[in-house]
Amino acid sequence: LGIWKPVIPEFGNEGADRLAALVAHERRCGIQPDPIRRLAAVLPPDGDIAARVAQRLKLSRADRTRLVKAASPASHTDHRVDAYLDGTVAALDRLLLSGADQDAVEAAATFAVPKLPITGGALIERGLKPGPEVSERFARFGLMWAEAGFPYESAAIEQLIERALC
Repeated sequence: LGIWKPVIPEFGNEGADRLAALVAHERRCGIQPDPIRRLAAVLPPDGDIAARVAQRLKLSRADRTRLVKAASPASHTDHRVDAYLDGTVAALDRLLLSGADQDAVEAAATFAVPKLPITGGALIERGLKPGPEVSERFARFGLMWAEAGFPYESAAIEQLIERALC
């Protein structure tokens, strides 16, 4: 009916359809409704638009970040890696907004991101000097570790460290 146009002009018919689909999907999956996720549903799936809306609505920094992540494409196709990179809430929001099957939503809702098996010190011990390069290689290791399925076996970790240093 256009009642949101003065506040959220980005909210169009497509947004109403996405919101209705999200509400139905949340119910099917037994997921509690969430206002930030639902706001993301009514907006076009675009992180820049979400950032402008969040600014205009004066959302908290945490809610602004969450809205932008929900409205942006997933960092990775595997929800576990997406959760590692952007957080479990963002991964779950994206799955629900995309209409992912119930098994994937349930898996994401219960997924806890594992703790990295090394610290930056492990890379420094391998000859890197403290600083930006350690941070870059550590981030590379983390992504490779997540993509490998979060292994904790020594041999797998050693192989990933070697690849991260290349």
